Amino acid sequence: GITSYLVNKQEQDFDTVRPLMTCSREQTEFFRMSLRHHNRHQLLLTWIAGPLVMLAVNFSGPGVATLIKGEELGLDTGWGFLSAMLFWVVACQMLLIVFKNSRTFAHIGAEYIQIDLLDTAGLVPFARVGIRNVLIYVGGYAILPLVYIDGSIFLPSLLLSLAVTIPLVLTLLLMPMLSLHGRIEREKAAELERIQRALHGDRDALEDSPIAIDAEHVGFTGLILYRQMVQDVREWPVDFPLFVRLSVYILIPLLTWFGAAVVEKLVDVFIL
Repeated sequence: GITSYLVNKQEQDFDTVRPLMTCSREQTEFFRMSLRHHNRHQLLLTWIAGPLVMLAVNFSGPGVATLIKGEELGLDTGWGFLSAMLFWVVACQMLLIVFKNSRTFAHIGAEYIQIDLLDTAGLVPFARVGIRNVLIYVGGYAILPLVYIDGSIFLPSLLLSLAVTIPLVLTLLLMPMLSLHGRIEREKAAELERIQRALHGDRDALEDSPIAIDAEHVGFTGLILYRQMVQDVREWPVDFPLFVRLSVYILIPLLTWFGAAVVEKLVDVFIL
């Protein structure tokens, strides 16, 4: 369900940035189709990768320990073992799809997007793709305090999961917009250099500038104001609403952990 939601939103974001793309119509349609159609063999490999990841993450858990000892799995342990295995298969498929789609947006941003420093609002969808990717992990991080219901036996698995997933979160967050950030940064530096040359009398330096059509009519004061405008251009395609959304995504797990700690403290004080 989460993956379906993300892909639907990614298609909407793709349609938003389509007018800014410089590639052919056929290539544009191929990129859009690739957001929903993925290599079948790679998806089938997740049925191998999922159980392997599950065994690695839960190596110190009771289910794996029972298997290593050669003991018979009970109904509860067996069901937990099977559900964990199925979870990691689905999780690997979800990560594969989201990773490939994020890489597609990264490739488009690096090669096929027209950068206009005077209008960067159209680039915000690249940031939306990255920030929505964080949604995959928010629910999981929010329920992690539940592992303490069974004591600290699952703590090593929890720490290992965090060690693996936190770098993945950062990767999926930054991947769709990192290459675009680099292009905006380089274009901004190049434009500031053109303005600086123009301020020193070289008006031909503005030939490739967005204000080239009015270069001969822009005075010294106008160039100073234009330079300030370019300096204020954000190098990351993130607006304030997206920043608020990302902050909420981060705060939800933290508040859950804080609430779990408060409840545990209250139980210790008033009941035990």
